[in-house]
Amino acid sequence: MTRLPIVVAGAVLAASLLGPALSAPTAPSSLPGLKVEVLDLKRDGGGGVTLTFTITNDTDKAVSLSCQMRGDGNDQCGEATGVYLIDAVNKKRYLVMRDTQNKCICTDSVGNLPAKASISMWAKFAAPPATVMTVTAVVPLFLPLDGVAITGP
Repeated sequence: MTRLPIVVAGAVLAASLLGPALSAPTAPSSLPGLKVEVLDLKRDGGGGVTLTFTITNDTDKAVSLSCQMRGDGNDQCGEATGVYLIDAVNKKRYLVMRDTQNKCICTDSVGNLPAKASISMWAKFAAPPATVMTVTAVVPLFLPLDGVAITGP
């Protein structure tokens, strides 16, 4: 009988150290029936972070995302250049990285999302400082995804 309080105390301590079970941040869209879910935001050790996420279409109709994901009218349709990260601690916004030809380092083949289907996408950004553990991810058409944990080295 005297071991039970110790076991319970150990379980409570472990739960407090591990924190609540982390669920993937999700957000609804301004278009009914769409949602976005963050799969991962991972540091790569080379000064960048890669955001991977899924957009799900729960409607009975296909949705064109081709031009909806771009940052502005100068970007090509099909690129996820409109995705960005917000580091609230340092009050900084991180835009999608670009190569020497100004092409995004991101999903560049966004098209139609069929009914009752999902699409996985990704975008690479300069990494926030190592002391920043969470950011807000912003994906066009969707509410901001707060509290996205940064994983990796």
